[in-house]
Amino acid sequence: MGTDRESTLNYEENVRLQQKRLEQLERYDRDLSQAYSRFLELGNQKKALLDQIIELTQPNESLRCMRILIIFYINHCNGL
Repeated sequence: MGTDRESTLNYEENVRLQQKRLEQLERYDRDLSQAYSRFLELGNQKKALLDQIIELTQPNESLRCMRILIIFYINHCNGL
């Protein structure tokens, strides 16, 4: 049978290990929360970018005119 001193050391070691595990779990929880927040943030950014892409790909008369003018200008300048 172990001595009182060995029992005390084992108890203290177990308490220390449990505290270490608890701290690690708290770090994992914090990291997971931060990762999830970042995931949501990136999802919002993705939606905003997709909305911009959709808006830019919609037919727009002024953009069509601008493209025609740019093509005309490029063709005209290349002929000089």
